[in-house]
Amino acid sequence: MHRCASVPPGHGPPAAPRPDGSRSSIAAAVLAGLDRGTAARLRCLAARYGADDFWPADPARRGPLGTWAEWAKNTFAEAVLEVFVYDVRMDPATRDPAILQAATDRLIPLAGMLEARIGQGPWLDGESFTFADIAAGHILHRVYTLDWPRPRLPNLAGYYARLQERPAYRDNAMVSYGALRGSY
Repeated sequence: MHRCASVPPGHGPPAAPRPDGSRSSIAAAVLAGLDRGTAARLRCLAARYGADDFWPADPARRGPLGTWAEWAKNTFAEAVLEVFVYDVRMDPATRDPAILQAATDRLIPLAGMLEARIGQGPWLDGESFTFADIAAGHILHRVYTLDWPRPRLPNLAGYYARLQERPAYRDNAMVSYGALRGSY
């Protein structure tokens, strides 16, 4: 039997009713646990419950989306986290501006890559919001709320605005990280 073994408790099938009568979504289930290594969970839930526009049945369409999802997780998010550690986790008294400069130098070209791809959008798959948009989009809240010399990226800003229109994104990705300030 196929199982999404690492799905967190309370996040069963994406259309499962919640105790308050509302219905959960794949996006909410995945975004609720993105910080706990959920690339496999995302793919499992998408494959098991996602419609073709979210998890394309055609491998030729799904493959490039998987590449973007992996790039977002392994490259883009890691670069954003370097800025996050500097701006949020480090005590201001211990910050070396050279650290932020190095992180910015790494992040800007990567953000430019996503900017160019989203320019073909409005989503990574064009017109359809997919699992790849969760993988790439969840970190944008940090990109747009951290204090760093962010370049003007109108396509990426539009992508972030579209993500913010989605309740699962607002409820699960746009969370405060204030309690982490200065925690290193």
